[in-house]
Amino acid sequence: MKKDIQIFDSRPGDRAIGILCENDVIVNITFMQGEFDHYTISSVIDSLMGEKNIHLIEIYKRLTLQYPELSTEEALERTCELYVIAFILQEVD
Repeated sequence: MKKDIQIFDSRPGDRAIGILCENDVIVNITFMQGEFDHYTISSVIDSLMGEKNIHLIEIYKRLTLQYPELSTEEALERTCELYVIAFILQEVD
């Protein structure tokens, strides 16, 4: 089983977004706010290797099904934005 970690620098959202893939399928997503530095990257990797964030994974899956034209980075940024709105800010339209 091939495992791969990718980290994306999302400057508009001031966050580092990480994904864990197994056999080219995303199995975990996480993000950290703040500087894109060694400590943030280390925290993202530690979080990816821990408990799966099923909410981020489900948001990502639904976004990519509904908007297949989105690049991976765009879909990840939108996923994090929706997660922040729904679970952190708890805003309702």
